[in-house]
Amino acid sequence: MGRGLATVVPLTITLSDANDNAPVFLHESYSATIDEGAFKFDTPLRVQAVDADATSVVQYSIIAGNSLNIFAIDGRSGEISVTQRNGLDVSALRTDTIILTVQANDGGNGVVTTTVKITVKVIKEIFV
Repeated sequence: MGRGLATVVPLTITLSDANDNAPVFLHESYSATIDEGAFKFDTPLRVQAVDADATSVVQYSIIAGNSLNIFAIDGRSGEISVTQRNGLDVSALRTDTIILTVQANDGGNGVVTTTVKITVKVIKEIFV
């Protein structure tokens, strides 16, 4: 019987991590206090989620509680900021407590939300 031909070929196999884990917020909820008229929080307000998948990048967005667009969130860092140029004006809100719902999305099937409670210290005007 004849012998078959054999060839040795180098083969490289690269395994990639599947994006199969949802992100997890480091805290169940977040809270901060800000003075009425302020341009920013005294201590930066930042939500943070981690993801077990090595290749995932978490993106943040405010999905509820911000109908007047008073706040914005940095999609990459999770830092929440005041959008009003003249400082925080809550007169249109009729409340001193704002509850935001923030979403963390890892680009796969993983989407989670958390709440952010912002209490505004209202400055009382005294007329003489």
